[in-house]
Amino acid sequence: MRKLTDRTKKTESGQSLVEFALMFVVLSIILMGVFDIGRAYYALIALQDAVSEGATFAAMNPDCLTASSGTQCADPNNVTWRTKNASPAGMVISSSISVQVFVSDVSSGSPITVTSSYTHPLATFVIGSIVGSNKLPLQARAAAIIQ
Repeated sequence: MRKLTDRTKKTESGQSLVEFALMFVVLSIILMGVFDIGRAYYALIALQDAVSEGATFAAMNPDCLTASSGTQCADPNNVTWRTKNASPAGMVISSSISVQVFVSDVSSGSPITVTSSYTHPLATFVIGSIVGSNKLPLQARAAAIIQ
């Protein structure tokens, strides 16, 4: 009986190492995908926060949509600058954010909408192969009523 168990142990000595090697590849790919999705989600939340900041500033200062709107609208006192620079540094490149402001009437009670788009670069190939590009387009929109 003892010879049978000794023979079984010898034939299974590398089984765990082989299983680990096979599963390590799968787990690494899953972790890379989760990493990219987490970064993209963080960038989307930062973009939504930035657009919300821009819409709030636009509701209080509807005459200062861009830096060229007037003398009192120089940076940082305009909607475009506020939207681009409200997101935290690091994950979102503020110079790559494009901002559009839509307003039909600049009078009190009118709606104003700030829309922003950003192309988020992906760090790994996993999500890029699913999306078909190494960049992920993100968009956010916020609206407010002019005070």
